Amino acid sequence: MVDPFHVVADANKRIDEARRLEQEAAGNKARIPKRVFLVGREKLREEQRQRVDSLLRHYPNIKAFYWAKEALRELYRQEDKTIAARQLDNIILNLKAGDDGELIRWGNTLKRWQVPILNHFDNRTTNGFTEGCPSTEGLRSRC
Repeated sequence: MVDPFHVVADANKRIDEARRLEQEAAGNKARIPKRVFLVGREKLREEQRQRVDSLLRHYPNIKAFYWAKEALRELYRQEDKTIAARQLDNIILNLKAGDDGELIRWGNTLKRWQVPILNHFDNRTTNGFTEGCPSTEGLRSRC
């Protein structure tokens, strides 16, 4: 199983890299904010959502990354594995349909990890507790 946290964290890294590349391409003319793209859309205030939409219109190369990140977050809100599988198929197809090499690679990565990603829906467990345990032998007894 692949933990949802890691799938979304990977998505956030990808969108941030796209944002950084857009910012570098714009030179000193633009500072593209980072945080608004990394926070879940449902957690943004209305003015922040409008800001994101405005930025996506101005920087369309970020839009597909943002869409995929939000679609992956929505995937994990599904109750049914079959529906989640259809959504993941849709995300993969959309990523691979474009002409951006990074989006295609992301789609290929999600395709390779499709079964482990969907295994989350079998029992909805995560490995957060395990990762939170100290790794040294003397401290392991706390977990």
